[in-house]
Amino acid sequence: MWCSNRRTLGWRENGHSRGLDPTGCVVVSVRLQRADFSGPTSRVARRLLGCFVCHRRQEEVWRGRIVEVEAYTDDDASHAAAGKRTPRNGIMFGPPGLAYVYLSYSMHHSLNYVTERAGQPAAELNRR
Repeated sequence: MWCSNRRTLGWRENGHSRGLDPTGCVVVSVRLQRADFSGPTSRVARRLLGCFVCHRRQEEVWRGRIVEVEAYTDDDASHAAAGKRTPRNGIMFGPPGLAYVYLSYSMHHSLNYVTERAGQPAAELNRR
């Protein structure tokens, strides 16, 4: 369901789909695994910047590029500030790679990926 596409010049690896974009760059598609989300939140956030989030729904594929990321660990703005666990933010205490989606200001859904280890509330917020 989630994948990463990077435009690079000539980077190829076995097992990855390839194609050319209009600029002639090689487009490499790598499906991220749950382990790719494990690690320091700021490192995971940098890695996801520029990636595409893909979702297949029946015969359609919806795709959006991540253009801005924010790393939330020990931050007052985090939904898990001060380690407080609630029914709403409980997923942030789960294992890396889980998606935490919530409605912001009753208008926008926000997508976060859980990072760090289970029990350590940390996530990175995506903007597209």
